[in-house]
Amino acid sequence: MRGIIETCDEEIKTIENINSLIKSDAKKLSKKTETVSMVFDYIKEHPIISIGGTANVLGLSYNAVSNAVKKMVEAGILTEITTKARNRVFEYSKYIQILKPGT
Repeated sequence: MRGIIETCDEEIKTIENINSLIKSDAKKLSKKTETVSMVFDYIKEHPIISIGGTANVLGLSYNAVSNAVKKMVEAGILTEITTKARNRVFEYSKYIQILKPGT
């Protein structure tokens, strides 16, 4: 029974940390456009993205998503994890870190 309680406590703490991160990052994007808002909502469910893939899923243009991603990189929300000039991949690093076991 103790193990179940400890696991539940850990999960509650994880959820609280994620909610806190999302609120903090949303404030960084206080003057966000509809596109930035859509991409921000998308990365909460898909913390690793490509611009092209995100554009396809959301039905937005590549350039619109690229601009939104650029704003999120500048705000410290997304991090590029590739070194390519094309087909770059970005991650919501702090979000992923919270979800990693033992953190």
